[in-house]
Amino acid sequence: MNKNSEKDNDLWFHFLGGDEDSLAEIYKRQYRNLYAYGTKFISDDELVKDCIQDLFTLVSTKKN
Repeated sequence: MNKNSEKDNDLWFHFLGGDEDSLAEIYKRQYRNLYAYGTKFISDDELVKDCIQDLFTLVSTKKN
């Protein structure tokens, strides 16, 4: 599977089907957007980074 050509929603369904690499690819693609969005509300850069990490950790552990 070529992750570079897949859309995020396709990757999401692959992740739900058990492909952990798909979530990692979504993380890589969306990190910058999430960071930019988070810094609009929180001026602490490290807190924003921690929140993004916590989000993906939660998604990874709670997918079922």
